[in-house]
Parts: sequence; C-alpha cells; structure tokens
Amino acid sequence: MNSTVKSKSPLVHLAYLDGLRAVAALYVVLHHVIVQFDLSKESSTFLKVFSRPFLYGHYAVDLFIVLSGFCLMLPVVRNKGFLRGGIVRFFKSRTKRILPPYYVALLLSLILIFTIIGTKTGTLWDWSLPVTNWDIFSHILLISDVFENTAGKINYSFWSISVEWRIYFLFPLLVILYRKIGALETTILLIALSIVAVIGLSATTLNTKDYGINPQYVGLFGLGMLSAYVSFSSDNKAKQLKSMLGWETIIMLFLISIPLLFVGKYLKSRKIIDDDFPIRDIIFGLCLYAILAWIAIGKLSIVRQVLSWKPLVFVGAFAYSIYLIHAPLIQVIWQYILEPLNISLVLSIGLLLVAGTAVIVALSYLFFLVAERPFINKQPNKLKDPEMVFRNELSDVNNQAIAE
Repeated sequence: MNSTVKSKSPLVHLAYLDGLRAVAALYVVLHHVIVQFDLSKESSTFLKVFSRPFLYGHYAVDLFIVLSGFCLMLPVVRNKGFLRGGIVRFFKSRTKRILPPYYVALLLSLILIFTIIGTKTGTLWDWSLPVTNWDIFSHILLISDVFENTAGKINYSFWSISVEWRIYFLFPLLVILYRKIGALETTILLIALSIVAVIGLSATTLNTKDYGINPQYVGLFGLGMLSAYVSFSSDNKAKQLKSMLGWETIIMLFLISIPLLFVGKYLKSRKIIDDDFPIRDIIFGLCLYAILAWIAIGKLSIVRQVLSWKPLVFVGAFAYSIYLIHAPLIQVIWQYILEPLNISLVLSIGLLLVAGTAVIVALSYLFFLVAERPFINKQPNKLKDPEMVFRNELSDVNNQAIAE
C-alpha cells in the first residue's frame, strides 16, 4: 500500500537575529566610544592600530537596515505574500514599536542637555549641541536627517531612525511588487532607483552625508527582504535562488561588486556624487543578503550557534534601546566620571570601552523595561526553520520510497 508519512516542520524563534542585533548595537557603542575622542592628532601607533577596527560604525547601521527588511518580510512570507492584518495594522504596529521609545529617548536626551551635558567639551557629543527649536521640531517629525544642520543635533544617533521610518512607508508597496513583478525583479529595481536617487539628491542642498538621507538604504532594505524570501519561501522562484546559494553566489557577488566599485569611483571623480559610500553600502548589503540566507538555511551553522548564544540574544532583545540612549550616556560617563580622574587617554578609552559599555547596556535594559517593552508584541514572530524543512523534505522522500 502506498502511503507517505507526513512530517511537520517545527516553528522556531530565530534567536540568531537577536544575536545579530546585539552585535550591531554593541559595535555602534564601541565605535562611538572610540570617536568620542579626537585621535587624529595622536602620535601613538598603538592607539591608531587599536582604534582602526572600531571606525566603521556606518556599516553597523547598514546591518540594522538589512535586518529590518529581513524581519519585516518574515510574516509576509508566512502569510503567502500578503501583509498579515493589512496595511493599517502594519502601520499601527510599526508606529507602536518605533515611536514611543524614540520620543522617550528624545525627551531624555533633551533633559540631559538642558541640565548636565549642554556645554561643548571637545568630544563627539559637541555635534549634538547646541539645540534650537528647529532641531527639536525636525526630530519630532523624524526629518532631522534631511538637513545637514539638524542631522546630528540632540542625539547624534537619531538620524538613522528617521531614515528607517520613511522606508516603512514603502514596505506595503514593495510587498505588492513582489506579487506583481517578482522578488528578484523588485530588488533589482530598488537598487537601481536608490542609485538614481543618490545621484539626484547630490545635485540638491539636502543632506547627502553618511548621516543623511541615504537613499541607498532602500536598496539594502530590499536585499534584507529578498534574503528572507529566499530563505523561507516555498515558491519555486525562491527555491531556484536558494539553490544558487553556493559558489554561484560568491562569484555573482564578485562580478557585481567590482563594476559597482568602479562606478562609485567614477561618479565621485566626476563630482556627480559627493562620496562613493552609497555604492559601498550596496556592496555590503549584497554580502549581508548572502550571509543572512546562508545562516538561515544552515550553511553557516557555527555562526548561527554563536549568534544564538543566550547572553547575546538577551542583549539583542533591547538593542533598539541601546542604540537610542547610548550617545548621551557616553558623554555623561566621560564628563562626570572619567575626565575628573585626570588619567591617561589610553586608560580613559579602555575604561569607557569596557566598564562604560557595561554600564550603558545595564541602563539601556532599564530604559527598555520602561519605554520599549510595554510596546512590543508579546508573540515573537516564528517561522519554519528552513534547515529543518529541508531535512523533513528528505525524510518525506525517503518514506515515500520505502512505502513504494
């Protein structure tokens, strides 16, 4: 008698995504600790070599954007390509999740500025000062990144929140495009349009610095969406793309990245764009697309295990809070604890990196309990683990063969 043994794929919480958030948030803190001090005039070779790995904080923001696209796409994949609950529910969910903690952090930053850290001290925090009514207004409307003179004010980390907030308004349209023209086609279109937007905005007076509008982040967000689709969708197109996640992907990334680098250098040399960092962001986003998919389908199992380490996952749960309030806390710790000690620069940096970061994480958790956790959906998104799905598909094939 022919029969098949059905094997259900387990629903899992993707803990490694929280681990990745923790890595990104902690790296941003370490980056800002290092650039808190002006090391450009330091003659110490040790400091220059030691600080070098911490100077790439912009790429941590790239990771946050790609992760955002990945995570928001997960419930869409599970819901067969449709927004679960519709567009209105999506916007309500994003508003509840993002805005309350942001506005509390904005208020906290202003209180600290108006009381204890409102005077310039020659550190990175000077970028956030002074604060005008227009600065406050632009931050309330989440448009501070649009203008160079407001992007770093009040809290120099807030610019990326504004960028990501605007991308959310495109997400429902992107979901529709996935159904109408396809996932890969939508992603290619997004990347192309984002490059066009980078070129177009360079001809305006709007903020095109690396802490500005960053239209290339729409492309990175799309790459995160595509990675989730490829990793978890059962569509034939997704399976085709998933089957290419081997040497084909590495070769493809190489063949795409080299021409893009030359395009960026050319556009910069001809002063068509101010800098080529948007092109480098897209290349990094392509790499993150592949890495996230590799982790999801089990090709980087060791990396997945490391990122699923419980302490890292725990910190990742409040990574948003860390990102929101770490900047003023760095200044408070330095100005009122380390600077009065009159210790060496090396020791001051070391203490701020280790003890300061630990204090910031602890205080961020308290902030999370008060300003973030009350607005989080109590049900974490769960999906079928693609690695387990693959194993179960093999099991079904074997069972079918045995039955026959």
